[in-house]
Amino acid sequence: MLAQRLGALLWRPRQALLKDDAARHLAKAAARIKLNDQDIEENFTKGSGKGGQKVNKSVNCVRLVHTPTGVQVRVHQERSLAANRKIARKLLADKVDAFLNGSESRIAKKQDVVRQRKQRARRRAKKKHAELAEAKAAAGETDGDDRDADDSGGRGADADADADADADADA
Repeated sequence: MLAQRLGALLWRPRQALLKDDAARHLAKAAARIKLNDQDIEENFTKGSGKGGQKVNKSVNCVRLVHTPTGVQVRVHQERSLAANRKIARKLLADKVDAFLNGSESRIAKKQDVVRQRKQRARRRAKKKHAELAEAKAAAGETDGDDRDADDSGGRGADADADADADADADA
């Protein structure tokens, strides 16, 4: 009985225990659009493709149509009808959300976040490479690279001596 009292005192709602980011993530996941069953036409057909005889003979392909918008989804990813129905409903909800909300849809926002991350990574990489090139150029100037200083074109002192000897012989 004492344990029950302590348990009641220690119990907290699940979201209170989660960090702010995790709670926001759960709220966003719950924001998926809700579809009425009356608005959905559901058809089941025989599948095709990989999976052999079982897939070709059994009815496990799901086609959903959202009648108010006309958005259609056809799913045949799994061998079981129940799994395909579940996947199809999620896909249909996402497609209807994109159809109705456009750039404010759940998928569009996710794609926007990914695009921004990639842009940020590109900018950082570009900045890093520019800094490295600048540091390399600065290090090259302070090292006193001898190849740039002489007129031999990087051939070395022996080649210069041979060139001078050839010039004297021609004269």
